[in-house]
Amino acid sequence: MATEVNSYRPLLDQMWEMFGSDRLLYGSNWPVSNLLAPYATVLKVVREYFLGKGAAASEKYFWKNSEVAYRWLDRR
Repeated sequence: MATEVNSYRPLLDQMWEMFGSDRLLYGSNWPVSNLLAPYATVLKVVREYFLGKGAAASEKYFWKNSEVAYRWLDRR
């Protein structure tokens, strides 16, 4: 597996254009992803890509969009 974000940028850009910042959310597919690379490598690639989109887009991708999709309940 390539470990640089630029190897995946065309596909990630296509998903970004198709779905936008409000409809993408993180899913690692771990432990299946270990067949290609260690979890830390997979996370590094998407973290670098989405941080490049800005802090707000990164937060949406890594957790805020899942709050909407899964209808989290505030249990505090």
